[in-house]
Amino acid sequence: MADQTTARNSPSGTQVTPRLLLISLLSLIGAASAIYLAQHFYELRSGIADFNSLCKVGESMNCDVVSASRWAELVPGFPLASFAAAFLLGVFVISLLAQIEEWRDEGIRALFAMGAFATTVSALYLGVMLFSIGTACLFCLGIDAINILIFLIAWTLRPRPLSSLPLHSGKWRVLAGIQIASLFVTVGGLSASFNQDLSDFPVAEVIQNTLAQPIVAVQTGPELPSMGPADAPITIVEFSDFQCPHCQRAAMVFHNLQLRKPGMVRVVFRNYPLDSHCNAKIQGAGGHQVACEAARGSYCAQKQGKFLAYYEQVFENQTDLKPGGVPEFAKKAGLDEVAFQSCLDSEEAKGAIERDLQEGDSIGIEGTPTILINGRKVGGLLPLPVWEKLIDRLGSPASQATPSTNSSGQ
Repeated sequence: MADQTTARNSPSGTQVTPRLLLISLLSLIGAASAIYLAQHFYELRSGIADFNSLCKVGESMNCDVVSASRWAELVPGFPLASFAAAFLLGVFVISLLAQIEEWRDEGIRALFAMGAFATTVSALYLGVMLFSIGTACLFCLGIDAINILIFLIAWTLRPRPLSSLPLHSGKWRVLAGIQIASLFVTVGGLSASFNQDLSDFPVAEVIQNTLAQPIVAVQTGPELPSMGPADAPITIVEFSDFQCPHCQRAAMVFHNLQLRKPGMVRVVFRNYPLDSHCNAKIQGAGGHQVACEAARGSYCAQKQGKFLAYYEQVFENQTDLKPGGVPEFAKKAGLDEVAFQSCLDSEEAKGAIERDLQEGDSIGIEGTPTILINGRKVGGLLPLPVWEKLIDRLGSPASQATPSTNSSGQ
């Protein structure tokens, strides 16, 4: 109690300043974490987030899953993280204002109230992560810890007793104005900086044109490399080239699409390397000179049950793909090096790629990526929100079954 009385009456605020500075530091760290999460939210929804983000620690600690869930949006289209960033930046400004003696009591009282509110919200969202989503978010837990610390520090600073200090309405209007200004500037600024603008994209026209396409029979059998559940109502078949930049973007989009539509989508990967070493349509020394080797590597990775690890490793490091360097990617993906090297130049691997090329030619591939959704050709790589709307329109598997053959494609 003596400490609180000294803090309130001391012109220098020697007992108060260190703790207020600690609140300032904690709020800045929390705001930076929240800004990162907001950026990641927008990257996930635009389909450009990496396979293995900084947030992805394991199955039980994965910010990607949390950020892709419906709980990540406080308001549709705006991430909860951007509101957390705005709130914590408001805390930062108010903690600085509380350093001024005439603002100290009201500032500390505001910090105490804000800390109590934030701690309550953190507890609620911790329950959501654990019981509704089933996965925790490391950055979210860090922000929760910061909220609790701010509340506890503000508790030690609160004026004594609270009930004996009348509210200064003019100062509280200023404090409220700081928080409201932080809200609009931060939430609006993050949206303007990171959100994908689709206002000029012909979403309805693209969806209508896709649904009007004739259904093409294409192999989607279980022997083919794929991501997502075998019984998913939506099957996307992608003919891809490991050296194609647009294919790399497609890989990111489909990875994030599966996070956004869990259990809804199976992505079947087919090789169509634009490389004259195996593709007769490519003439001369141009094109992608490592694409055939990388394609054979994907077949060999599939044989070892590690296709996804190889696929992500190659696409994440696409610019490092050099002739003779494919085995190094396989090693980093955890494949058996001896078995992989034996498979890589085998006739079996070459035959598998040839079969993919032949099927690609049969459906009229002109470039990569060529994508089919439930048998319908899609006109190029679409933004992630458009894929989501297209999936919603396609409906149930009973009405939109994909023609396929289950004979081995590789």
